[in-house]
Amino acid sequence: MSTARVNVRLCAHAIGASREIMDRARDEGLLRAEVTDDDLLHVFAASAAIARATETSDPGAWRRHVAFVLDGFRAPE
Repeated sequence: MSTARVNVRLCAHAIGASREIMDRARDEGLLRAEVTDDDLLHVFAASAAIARATETSDPGAWRRHVAFVLDGFRAPE
């Protein structure tokens, strides 16, 4: 099996697992209803870009970014 096919299968599995986790969190009132799996992918992409851009000047910057975004994903109390 080609590397591309393996990567596609791994991504599909990861997306399926993240959807299940997000659905459970939504059902329990922990995740905002409007948050989608695409939103989560955008967080991953943005965090990777931040990590690359700040790896020498501020190596922990991506963690702060993720914390802020995930706080925004949390359902209001």
